[in-house]
Order: sequence, then C-alpha cells, then structure tokens
Amino acid sequence: MTKTATPQNIAIPTNFESCAKNACIYAASLFKPFGSKFTLINSFESSGQSHEEFTQNAQESASKVAKESDLMKSLVGNELVEDLSVYGKPSHLSDELFNNHNFDCVVMGTSGAGEAGSSNTSDLLSRVDVNFLVIPEQSTFSPPKKTLLVTDLKNNGNELETDKFEWLLEAYNATLELGIVTDYGEELNNEQKQNLDHLKNKLSLTDSAIHHIHENDVIVGISKLSNSYSPDLIIALGRHKTFIDRLTKRSVTQELAEQLTKPLFITASNS
Repeated sequence: MTKTATPQNIAIPTNFESCAKNACIYAASLFKPFGSKFTLINSFESSGQSHEEFTQNAQESASKVAKESDLMKSLVGNELVEDLSVYGKPSHLSDELFNNHNFDCVVMGTSGAGEAGSSNTSDLLSRVDVNFLVIPEQSTFSPPKKTLLVTDLKNNGNELETDKFEWLLEAYNATLELGIVTDYGEELNNEQKQNLDHLKNKLSLTDSAIHHIHENDVIVGISKLSNSYSPDLIIALGRHKTFIDRLTKRSVTQELAEQLTKPLFITASNS
C-alpha cells in the first residue's frame, strides 16, 4: 500500500448544537496526531432582522464561537484553530468559501432528528467536492481499527481511487472490509467485476473480507453491513451519481444518524 497524504486543512461548520460539539471532539481526536489545522465556520442568518436583533445575535454568536474555539484549542492546541464567521444559513455556505480556503476535509455533526444540522450536511455533501466526515451525535471517538468500505462498484468510467482514505488505514493500522450494495436480482456486470478486481489488488483484500448484499434501499443495505461487521468507521468513495448521490439526495445524514452509530467518511470525487 502506497503512502498517502493526510487531510491537513479541516473545516468544521458549526451551529453550536450538541451534535456540532460532538463533531469537534471527534475531529480533534482523529486528526490531532497529524498536526492538522482546524477552522470553525460559524454561520448565522441576518435577513429580516432589525439592527438591534442583528447586533444581539452577532454578539451571542461570537460568544458561542469563542467557547467552541476554546474547546477545540484545549483538544488540539492553540496554534491549530481559526475562527471564521459568515452570514447566511449553513446550507448556503458557498462553494467559493471552501475553495478559497483550500479545505481538504469538512467535518459535520448530525442529530438525525430532522433538525437543520442534518439538512445542512446533506446540502453541502451534494455541492462541495471535498472529503467529508459525518459524525452522528451518538458516536464517540475510538481509534478506527476496523473500517468498512461501501460501494456498488459503479464509477461512470472513472477509476475507483483509494488514496484519499489509505492514510487512515496506514496511520491507525486499520483492517478493511469491503461491503458491496446492489439491488435485488442485480448481478455484477463486467465493469463492476473489473472494479472489484482493482480494489482487491490495490487494497490487498482477501475473499473473506468482501461482502455482497442485495438491497434496493441503499441506507438499509449499509445499515445491515454495519450491524454485521461493527466497523469503527464507514468509508464511501466519491459522490458518483449512481451511488453517493443516491445517499445525499435522500438526506443520508439524517437516516444514518437514526440507523447507524458509526461515522461516515466520504472521499472527494475524482473530477
């Protein structure tokens, strides 16, 4: 397995709910050994507010930012944290904001209760092409010694790249299981078989580490695989229309938080 780069510039959009705080704690624990830099992104809406309301909300928001920043600094070190405040809903954070700051990973918590945090995460997943780490609120950090890569082996002609998560396997000496989710009655076509061979060779997977489940509902399929193999972390490759878009369009973060207790790492696409 070749040595791969660890994400070094981590963005954590926050709405100061408990799920966001939990995401901060998880991210600090996961990335601290690598000296990664963290940026807390606070967003709040100003439309329709009076000057007094706007000023009060801004002051309250600044106070919350300071507390969450202090938490992160206590976990990862003072020199590793920056704060960034922007106006507007979290779901409206612009692609330009992420591109201009060269973030290579976004970490978001989700409550799974239909609150704003869940829809915000789903919206950003569908628009911003960087690595994403989604943390269900009930997840607590433990070193990811056992991981599960989920895929349907469809890649629209692009090679299934693994370099965006191999750093994690190397750093934590983690084992990897491959979970394949396809619809009932669907057999692997030639392209999928070639992709399976590619992943087996690239990741040195044995047949015993490969699990194929037939399930029309991809969330249910992932849930079954997670329950069967109890990974510390679930990994999904890219956001291809045939697979990851099926997740994001169905507000996967809400469903994952309800059905899974495991974090989900989604790599950036290769486009």
